[in-house]
Parts: sequence; structure tokens; C-alpha cells
Amino acid sequence: MLIPYQAAVPMQRYPWANFALIAVTTIVSLFAIWQPDLLEDLALGNRQIPQFVRDSYPDIASLVPNWRAGLDVEFRAAGYITHGFVHAGYMHLIGNMVFLFVFGNAVNAKIGHLQYIALYLAAVVLAGAVQVHLVPMPTVGASGAIYGVLGLFIILYPRNDISCAWFSFYRLHEHVGTFDIASFWIVLYWVSFDVLMLKLGLAGNVGIYAHLSGFAMGAGIGLLLILTGLVKSDRCEQNLIEVLQGSAG
Repeated sequence: MLIPYQAAVPMQRYPWANFALIAVTTIVSLFAIWQPDLLEDLALGNRQIPQFVRDSYPDIASLVPNWRAGLDVEFRAAGYITHGFVHAGYMHLIGNMVFLFVFGNAVNAKIGHLQYIALYLAAVVLAGAVQVHLVPMPTVGASGAIYGVLGLFIILYPRNDISCAWFSFYRLHEHVGTFDIASFWIVLYWVSFDVLMLKLGLAGNVGIYAHLSGFAMGAGIGLLLILTGLVKSDRCEQNLIEVLQGSAG
């Protein structure tokens, strides 16, 4: 298992907007975890299993306790925003907030506070919309928006190192360590892993369509910002376009 804990990116401003998003998401998610009815209200689609899913997976109701079976999913417009601020459990919340802290701080510091919040919320909406329309079941979590941040990050900082911790259990022994790797390769690993899980039909309840659509949006916006000159690399930085141009030359 890989856990990023630091991005080697000098920041031009304090990332207050990202801190605010982390704080709001954490508070709302904790209340939703403690009050399941609130989680249901804020999810994109209520906790119901559509009939066609039950027909394809007869045992799904037994695998998802407390879901009401046999009814269509009811999507609420507000859910396109609110689902990104609630999580299904503590580990879901902690994992997403770690990624948002590591990658979001640098992106926020680079593009500015209002721009960052606008990008983040747009990614929440797009990722949620893609996920529920391709897999029409309730969805929660900020991972689609966070993948949007990842997409923008590797456009801005493809060569900057990400420090990761890893651990595994082998023959009943715990193995741990740390390493540094360029952001382009570690993000490409996570995206490729999602694509592989999707191709193998092993997505389970993970919102992989949200991940991939959020990533594509973030990368596209990053390229647009660079090509239009709205965001420029400092002398000590190289964005992805500059890296590719240098390789071609």
C-alpha cells in the first residue's frame, strides 16, 4: 500500500482555500458518519438499489446492509455538490484528505484561492455526474475532485518528487519504508491501476468513473492554463509541456 505524505513543491502563497476544503469536508463527513440519515440525504442518489442492478446481482442487497431494495435511484440536484463533502467511513475520509492535503496545497498555492475552489467544485460536479450516469447507484466522496487535483498537479509539476510511505504484510511480518518518486510516475500508477480494475471488472463500490473523469478534467484545465499563459512556471519549475518540448529538442 502506498501513502503519499509530502510534495516537493515550493509554494508561493499559503493554501488557505485547500485547508478550508479539508476542514469543511472533515466536519461534514464526521457528522454524516455519526448520523447515517444525513449521509443518505447528502449522497448523490439516495440509498436505494435499482431493479436492473438487483436483476444482474441478486445477492447485492445482502452485501449492502440498510439499503432499500427494489426501487429506482432518486437523484437530487444538490447531491451533485454535497456528495463530495461526505464519506462512507473514517478510512474513506482519512485517505481522501491525505491526498487532498499533499497534492491540493501545491495546486492551490499555484493557481490562487478562488480559482482553486472553482476547479474543485467543478470537478466534484463532473465526476459525480459521470459516475452516477454510468453506474446508477448512490455515490459519496471527494475522490473524483481529488483526481481532478491530481490531473492538474502532474501538468504543473511532473518532475517534482512525491514522498510516499509503503507497507505490506508478507509471511505474517510487517514491512514498511519510504521513497521519493516523480509525481508523473506515481500519479500515472494510480490512474493505470484504476483503468486496470475497470477493465477486469473489479471496481466494486469504488467510483472509478469519477476518478478518471475528474483526472481528465484536471489535466485538461492544466493544459489550458499553461497554453493560454494564465499560469506560468517559475524558473526552478518545469510543467509537462516544457518537459515534452525539452525531450523533443
